[in-house]
Amino acid sequence: MRWADKNMGKNKFFKKSILILILVLIILTSLRIAWLAYHTSNHTLIAEDGFIDLSEYNVDEIRQLNISEGWDFKPGLIYNADTLHNDEVIQNGNHNYGSYYLTILLNDEVDTDDIFSLSIPSSATASSLYVNGELIAQSGVVSNEPVEHLGKGTPYLASFTTNTNELNFVVNTSNFDTTDGASLNSPIYFGTSESLLQKRNLEQFLLLIIIVILSLFSIYSLVIYLFINRKFIFLLFSIGFLFPAIDELLMYNSSVLSILNLNYEWSYKVKEFAYLGSVFFLVQIMKSILREERTYKRFYMLNVLYLICSIIIFISPLQLLSQISVSFFVLYFLSFAIVMPMALKEYFHYRDESIFIAIILVGTTSGIIWGVVKAVFSLDIPFYPFDYFLVFLAFSMFWFKRFARKNNEVLSLVEKLKQKDKAKEEFLVNTSYALQKPLHSLLNIVYTTLDNNVHLTSKLRENLGLIANIGERMSYTLNNLEDFAKLNDSKIKLNPEPVSLYSVSSSIIDIMMFMLENKNLKFEMNIPKNLPYIHADPNRLSQVLFALLHNSVRFSKDGVIKLSANSNKGNNFVYISVEDQGQGMEEETIKKIFNPYEDSDVENKLSNGVGMGLKVCKLLIELHGGEISVQSVPGQGSVFTFSLPISSISNLNEQNSTDTDSNYVQESAITVPDYLYQDSESDKPCILIVQNDPAEFRVLKEMLSDDYHVFSAYSGLDVLKKLKSKNWDLLISDVMLTEMSGYELTKEVRKKYSLVELPILLLTNMATPQEVYTGFKYGANDHVARPLVRLEFTARVKVLIQLKNSLKEQMKMEAAWLQAQIQPHFLFNTLNTIASLSDIDNDRMLRLLDEFSNYLRHSFDVHHTREMIPLKAELALTKSYLHIENERFGTRVRVDWKLDDLDHIYIPPLSVQTLVENAIKHGILKKKEGGHIQIQVMRKDDFAEIVIHDNGVGIEENKLNALKNNENSLKRGIGLINTNRRLKQYFGQELSIKSQVNQGTRVSFKVPIQRLKN
Repeated sequence: MRWADKNMGKNKFFKKSILILILVLIILTSLRIAWLAYHTSNHTLIAEDGFIDLSEYNVDEIRQLNISEGWDFKPGLIYNADTLHNDEVIQNGNHNYGSYYLTILLNDEVDTDDIFSLSIPSSATASSLYVNGELIAQSGVVSNEPVEHLGKGTPYLASFTTNTNELNFVVNTSNFDTTDGASLNSPIYFGTSESLLQKRNLEQFLLLIIIVILSLFSIYSLVIYLFINRKFIFLLFSIGFLFPAIDELLMYNSSVLSILNLNYEWSYKVKEFAYLGSVFFLVQIMKSILREERTYKRFYMLNVLYLICSIIIFISPLQLLSQISVSFFVLYFLSFAIVMPMALKEYFHYRDESIFIAIILVGTTSGIIWGVVKAVFSLDIPFYPFDYFLVFLAFSMFWFKRFARKNNEVLSLVEKLKQKDKAKEEFLVNTSYALQKPLHSLLNIVYTTLDNNVHLTSKLRENLGLIANIGERMSYTLNNLEDFAKLNDSKIKLNPEPVSLYSVSSSIIDIMMFMLENKNLKFEMNIPKNLPYIHADPNRLSQVLFALLHNSVRFSKDGVIKLSANSNKGNNFVYISVEDQGQGMEEETIKKIFNPYEDSDVENKLSNGVGMGLKVCKLLIELHGGEISVQSVPGQGSVFTFSLPISSISNLNEQNSTDTDSNYVQESAITVPDYLYQDSESDKPCILIVQNDPAEFRVLKEMLSDDYHVFSAYSGLDVLKKLKSKNWDLLISDVMLTEMSGYELTKEVRKKYSLVELPILLLTNMATPQEVYTGFKYGANDHVARPLVRLEFTARVKVLIQLKNSLKEQMKMEAAWLQAQIQPHFLFNTLNTIASLSDIDNDRMLRLLDEFSNYLRHSFDVHHTREMIPLKAELALTKSYLHIENERFGTRVRVDWKLDDLDHIYIPPLSVQTLVENAIKHGILKKKEGGHIQIQVMRKDDFAEIVIHDNGVGIEENKLNALKNNENSLKRGIGLINTNRRLKQYFGQELSIKSQVNQGTRVSFKVPIQRLKN
């Protein structure tokens, strides 16, 4: 029974909806017919043999006369003031040009003050109007020759006066553009100029109203898309409302096309595109509005059909297009016939605002049907605005109804979110309670061990203290979570009492001291001892101070953090300020920093916590009756100032003096030197760790310090500076750093160091696929996710160190290989030179033997296995080599030395000799006459530049690029590449090579003075 009642209800609702839509269609049709009847109710006169007698009409009665029928048409004849052409040309049964004649006899009372007008509609496709033999107006150029003919088809209203009571009208027409032939379309109106202008102005006014409304809808939708909501539907609405406006403008005022200076064919196509686009985008709008549009595959079929139609319009010649354009209405009608059932289906299913979509479709379908009627039967239907008014009203009602429904849904969701928010806060409180118990148990064990075990070593006692500090920080975080939830529910009860701000602040600074490690920071407390007592809960005051100081430490890398206070007896408040010299905040960040659950950009980048500290501070201060504010300048620092009431119980020192002797200054206990060198007595690998959290750095250092030298950096920029001061074996970086992120730091490091030259290990929070992908993208070697597991962490560090060591071994082997590359032909040639000199010049022979022995001794010197040797030793080897080559090749090898002081300059072995040998073999000796090579050492303040310059054959551009890219395909082999790689690893700089073909090559590199001394 219930099922039957339900079906009856659905059927009743269905019938009611159908009746509503039918009623809407009947009303629109009735209005259309009434509009048509009203505009055609004026006098319609039919000419007989091209003659109309109006002699019985007074001038006042001649207002708007329809004189479209009965004109005398003479095909193949074009009238002008001088001649008549009668060359009849017929195409497909239609005349391509001709003249229409009409004579009107007026009342004898007509005088020259009377102004008449004749309204000529759009003709196919050029026309000109003569009145009593005088050319009055024209559209295009009428001609009997296709090359002289110019079609436009623009309607016009011609006004004129007459001094006789007989008017002779001649309308010349020509059409070589379409197959319709020369024709004069309906309707043609004759009347007084005033009445016809009123008629035209009314139509233009209604048209303007519709265009303005459509344009406003379009602009409104575009503004929403650009500035409020970037949903595609709003852009669709913007375009969808613009196309109908363009279509109506072109249909009822096609003269605007003259602005584009288009010919008749493209003017016609633009009109077709405008109509096609208006219907297409309206269908797309309907599709986007429907809830289940994705399930309606018929939309894809319609899109394909519209695409085909647009292609047909674009490529079809005008004569063909004019014949098939009426068939486009089938597609338009089919579109709405498909969308209509979908809208009704959703309306019947949801019973919501979808009925207005159906009404919109009824209105647009009505307009399409009447458009077909107008095109097929050549009816004169003046601009009709009521279909648009209905569509606008239905659109407005649709959005109003949808807004109301969405608003109700939002209100319902808000209520649900409130419940979820409350449940979330309860979860946070419960979680905090659950974590507090094991945490305090752990802290109790640590403190008990520290107090009762006197045999602990100092290092172990320090580590246990570090664990206690970390536990206390975690306890503060958990307390913040609990407090925030309680503050929101007004469950926190303060226990205010007279409190000495000086005492509380001193204890808080002592607790905070461990956070200054690894940072060039110091605390400065400027609080008078005789400051009036404040009325506050001491525990909550400590919590506020800790949070504000902790915030300043986190976002500062150096400088002074000042804690100061002063009293104002006028309003009974003490004002406490926490000032830092950190990175500061933007205005937008300041506005959001105290909002709950809305982290600022600074917190998002630098904080690993939940960002509750400042929010809890604000709530606690307001609960005390005070206020908190912040002033900040980006790059200069921030000042947090809050107020607390003065206690009614005055302390003994209430003189409110500013005793500067009470200044309390604490500095960081850890100082990192600017340059750290690895000497020969220790071969431990060096690890650089960049970490904002000093406590976590201490933990990492303890895990690694037994096997490695561990050093710290406080930011990405600090890392980039320290990389220049030392050879590092591994860089460990947090992904969240000050000044630049760990990913940005990795990207910068990779500009100078490859994956094996300096491995990078990133510390992430969750190691999500996105984090891992980003790290590898920028050049990280590995990732470790928090919480760190010692076994995993140390194993990953060990693997990366071994990777770096393998590169060192490889480079040493390459250097040793270079040492061993004394080619046999070089030895034979040198010995032959010595033998030949024995017969010529014994002194030169002895000198050559001496240099040859020096060359061999330096080549196999054990010191050349080190990473660095004195520049003097390298140049001694080079001089011996050059002497040998000079004896072999004589004046073909000419050498010039320009050397500054060589003390305290160290370079990788075989750096200069390899470059010199390359310059001789591949440069100057390639010339028949030889060349000149200059070796120069220029000493600067803290570095020396070594230059090898020859005037040999030079290097071609493609080979030079391959050489700079370390491509091994060149005959120069491994020497230059190995030298370049070692210079880059040790000094962070590559070889600078400049060369011009047939002019020479200049190779240079820079090394720091007093660098490594292995």
